[in-house]
Amino acid sequence: MEKKSKITAMLSVLLVSAPTTAKKITTSNLRDNATAIEVEGSELGELEVAKESADSDVVVLDANQLKFDFNSATIKEEYTPALKKLKDYIESKNQKISIIGYTDSKGTREYNRELSLRRAESLEEKLIDLGLSPERIIETKGNGDANPVATNDTEEGRTANRRIEIQFIN
Repeated sequence: MEKKSKITAMLSVLLVSAPTTAKKITTSNLRDNATAIEVEGSELGELEVAKESADSDVVVLDANQLKFDFNSATIKEEYTPALKKLKDYIESKNQKISIIGYTDSKGTREYNRELSLRRAESLEEKLIDLGLSPERIIETKGNGDANPVATNDTEEGRTANRRIEIQFIN
């Protein structure tokens, strides 16, 4: 797979197969369950959607696709073209989504939940500003430092844990 700017789901993520149930999968399982979706003319290259069931797909925006500055929930303008493609993809699939924010373990759990929620809300606002119907977003939440996909003992691991997951709901 090329190293184009893309949304990856090659990290262990929490996949929600229904709004009230959750199942965690491993990195190797994730690769086996990934479906690459080509978005015509997209600056994202391929969207990799971790597919757990017919009811739910999850796209992970990690620090390679959507990087927040330390202690910030501001989405930089440089990410607008990629987020526009994401918005178009959501509309093309005619689905509703849930936006879930995560942080690394720096700071208190309460603060990290608030920061992750602010980041998820920033993405919600940006997608709406780009033309996504607000009715397509059924939930926006922050999970703080819960469900890390890497160790929080290194800068590389902390960077991987600062991510946004977009769950597609049929």
